[in-house]
Amino acid sequence: MRKKRLGHIGVMVMAAMVMQTAGTAAGSLNAKMQEQAADAQLKNGKAGLAIEMMSDAEGVDFNSYLHTTYLTIKKIWYADMPSSIESGKQGSNTVQFRVARDGKVPRESVNLLNPSGEKGYDEASLRAIRVAGPFEHLPEKYSQPSIVLRLTFYYNLEPKRN
Repeated sequence: MRKKRLGHIGVMVMAAMVMQTAGTAAGSLNAKMQEQAADAQLKNGKAGLAIEMMSDAEGVDFNSYLHTTYLTIKKIWYADMPSSIESGKQGSNTVQFRVARDGKVPRESVNLLNPSGEKGYDEASLRAIRVAGPFEHLPEKYSQPSIVLRLTFYYNLEPKRN
């Protein structure tokens, strides 16, 4: 039985942050995002990241929150990218985690849902989330104690578009 996701927000900022060896970003970005993406270029290879909010947003606008969270995780992930990405080895994985009202990420909530098959890629994805927190506090208008986020990390692959 498939679980219904109410208020599912799929912020696919990821395509904007796919970095090519030549240093160009795929997709269209505003100038600020292009500048931030350019700061995180990889020597060789490419990497992309997609973020989704799995919780019901209750009508609260989470776009800014998700964007900031995305950039924070991406910065740490790029700074600690496994060297195997330079060999062109491909993979993707999906990590799901919970962010508490105060922005903290309970360690036990960070789960690898779909492994990449490359241990270094999976470890880098998990580490990026664990190191990136705590994030900003959740919006005051949001009534729940936490949100669930899902990130898909792409190593030498183009992110899938919905």
